Amino acid sequence: MKNIKNLIVLMVISLATCNCGKDSPSDKNRPDEPDYSGLTPPIAIGHRGMYQTYPENTLSAIRACVENGMGIEFDVRTSKDGELVIMHDDNTARTTNGGSKRLRDLTLAEIKELDAGSWFGSAFAGERVPTLEEVLSTVKEKQKGTVLLAVNIKDVDAAGEVKLVNLLVKYNLLKQSFCFDQTEAASRRLKNLNASVKIGRNVGRGDLQKEIDEGLTDVFLIGFVLTSTEQELLRREHKDIVVNIGGANNGQNPALWRDHLLAGIDGIIVDYVAQFHDYITNLFAPKS
Repeated sequence: MKNIKNLIVLMVISLATCNCGKDSPSDKNRPDEPDYSGLTPPIAIGHRGMYQTYPENTLSAIRACVENGMGIEFDVRTSKDGELVIMHDDNTARTTNGGSKRLRDLTLAEIKELDAGSWFGSAFAGERVPTLEEVLSTVKEKQKGTVLLAVNIKDVDAAGEVKLVNLLVKYNLLKQSFCFDQTEAASRRLKNLNASVKIGRNVGRGDLQKEIDEGLTDVFLIGFVLTSTEQELLRREHKDIVVNIGGANNGQNPALWRDHLLAGIDGIIVDYVAQFHDYITNLFAPKS
């Protein structure tokens, strides 16, 4: 948990200088709101990058998060020739001009021919599907402080797991990242490759103690508001707590954001990352 706490300290510094959302919620501190003075703001983690403003999982969407001091969630898949690329769907139809093809059936060279931006808007024509290395290189180059990386492993074989860990080490990003959505067997392989790999898992309310007892999960991804007892349990076990809202209907709900914040969490993965970042900026801005 120390690593994420360090990220939060750095994030607090950036909150006073960023106003990156187009339509920030107006739900600022009011007399009837709780006292936030004793709380630390959670990290805003962009689901597939800042994808309300840029085409998802592209370098544009990722760069926007990095340059504004936000964390990033992105999806990793393996090409036909074993390269690690960033795309949510296995099928290329939704987010490229490639028609209905399976990503795993295409080589990296073929994937790089696809336009991954025109579907979102003409201004993004020519955007390419990035590789994992391109993403990590961008993070390393552009981050002003330290950016949290939520690495969503969609389709990566054992050889790809070795590449993934080696790349995180190469760019010195292992300590500020965690891997999630992989199988239990894959999680154990990742830990065996490097004990510093942090494993995240989506955990239901009834499974908190079970996951703690198993001892494999470092980052608890939750979709519910923690009770004080549940929060204290996870803190005693030195677990990181990240809310995984993503694209859910409540992804743009300041009241829900507030409830999670008051429950004591480390970060929120959210589609509306700019709006959430502005929301906590308003809450924690120095009062005149």
